[in-house]
Amino acid sequence: MAFQDNYILFYTFLGTNLHEVEKDAFDTYKYQEDKDYKMNMDVIRHCYIYSKQPSQACTYMTNTLLHVPVGCKEAYQQAEGWKQYGENIVDDINLEGIHHAQLKTQDSDAPVYDLQGRRVAHPKQGEIYIKNGKKTAY
Repeated sequence: MAFQDNYILFYTFLGTNLHEVEKDAFDTYKYQEDKDYKMNMDVIRHCYIYSKQPSQACTYMTNTLLHVPVGCKEAYQQAEGWKQYGENIVDDINLEGIHHAQLKTQDSDAPVYDLQGRRVAHPKQGEIYIKNGKKTAY
């Protein structure tokens, strides 16, 4: 019941040490005044679970897409409490650290400037210049 009746909780992130998700933990109900009952309003759209091993789960969010670590989709699809999500489980969480690094290459044709900020057409050997935003010795 930790997040029950939270109407603005669209994303959840559950850590690697998750042991259990109890029944109705994320359920959100809207009271229908004219009908005198509560109506289940599944508002969580994405649930990111960083644990490689499926924890014990007793809750089901019908409109939720579960994101699990790469290679763990089948384990979650077979685990009690998670298997009802079926194809709403995707294994797209990379736990290996940096996954989209790009090396910025230096432009060899970049203009060269002296230390006063003036553009230099023919740098002299042994002098210090600025190229690609960094001081460079020629």
